[in-house]
Amino acid sequence: MIAALPMYDWPEIRPATDAFWNRMRERLARDGIFTPERLSRELTAAESWAHPDLLLGQTCGWPLTHGLAGHAVPVARPIHDLPGCGDGVYRSAVIVRSGEDRPLHTLRAAVNGADSLSGHHALRRWFARRSIALVPHLVTGAHRASVIAVREGKADIAAIDAVSWELARRHEDTRGLERLGWTEEAPALPFITAPGGPTAALARALARPGPEIAAALGLIGILPAGLEDYATLAGW
Repeated sequence: MIAALPMYDWPEIRPATDAFWNRMRERLARDGIFTPERLSRELTAAESWAHPDLLLGQTCGWPLTHGLAGHAVPVARPIHDLPGCGDGVYRSAVIVRSGEDRPLHTLRAAVNGADSLSGHHALRRWFARRSIALVPHLVTGAHRASVIAVREGKADIAAIDAVSWELARRHEDTRGLERLGWTEEAPALPFITAPGGPTAALARALARPGPEIAAALGLIGILPAGLEDYATLAGW
């Protein structure tokens, strides 16, 4: 059995993430549920999503709805008390270097990956509403790397999900960057489990995240989640 929370597992907040997991373990133990002692950080995010023994994980809405997260079952939608977030929903910050005034269609876009709702498809739709086709200039592999790419001039524009943007503002050098706008609202990154996992017990344990993760990620609660809550993403 494994548990993995790879989506916001920045080194600077790992003590808070681990404290969050320890609170989860204590609550699940009261329901008689065995839990791994530590979060798994050896697997890639995609490997954890599809793991047949996944007790608790977190994925992006795009892999969940486009067959990239195995048969994972949604457990809950997070509520982050941060700019760009709402109850079970979030947006991405569209960032550029400060003072950028060139036409949008000339800007080189960085995306974190083709499987990312927040870093690729949300930006694609943001451009499309302005009658511009997104042609990624650089694939960075991570939101943090996209922030660095724009800051260092390797790209000119990127979409960074609201939670990752707040993490960057706190733990990365974002001087010289500014938010040009927000992408449209989307359902927040779901907590997931493998088929047959104890969804009700997991949801109860997630309902009170604790002060450590609230301070680190603004995670203050959850909403119930099912595949129907992510159905709109099929049209993205």
